[in-house]
Amino acid sequence: MKNSLSIFVLMLVLALPAVAQNAAPFRPDATQNQALDLITAHLQAIKTLQGKFVQASSNGNTAAGKFYMARPGRLRFVYDDAKAPQIIADGSHMIYYDPRLEQVTYLSIDRSPLAPILQEKVDLRDASIELRDVTQRKGKISIVMRKRDDPSGGEVTLVFNAEPLYFDRWIIRDAQDVITTVSLTDARLGGAIDNKLFVFNDPRPISRRTE
Repeated sequence: MKNSLSIFVLMLVLALPAVAQNAAPFRPDATQNQALDLITAHLQAIKTLQGKFVQASSNGNTAAGKFYMARPGRLRFVYDDAKAPQIIADGSHMIYYDPRLEQVTYLSIDRSPLAPILQEKVDLRDASIELRDVTQRKGKISIVMRKRDDPSGGEVTLVFNAEPLYFDRWIIRDAQDVITTVSLTDARLGGAIDNKLFVFNDPRPISRRTE
């Protein structure tokens, strides 16, 4: 689980390389544009979201825990394994702490594959986003995208339940074609979330803090 977890976290923080680009730009049709409008409005309306998640990778590894999101720009995963890495978005940076190496990595939220849903104004047609596909099938709406100005950026698929509309899961594909799916359960929209959850308290000795 630890290797899979670390890879997933690094995909979120460092945006690992994705699969090859399409030969031609994807251009949504009228129905797909309606789905984009619906999802954009839904994401824009989210102020806070919290619940549980289950993480599964195509290599057979799994993990679970709780998640907290407060838009714009704040996100935290709390894994059930107390020794697991920490991942926090504090409003400006994605922060990854590896307790085994006592190492902290900071990166701009804009580099994360999840940046489009964390930004203040959600715009899935923004010029910085490369839409790869929009599908509606079996009661689900899926949107595949990545950052246009980062050829090595990770690819993410957002999946929503159509009726009733809610954020169901996201899927990240890495350069080795390993697919990691994070499914949300017991998700609750709205409600207060303590801002302290999005503050990274560096647990390392002062002598180890070089950032």
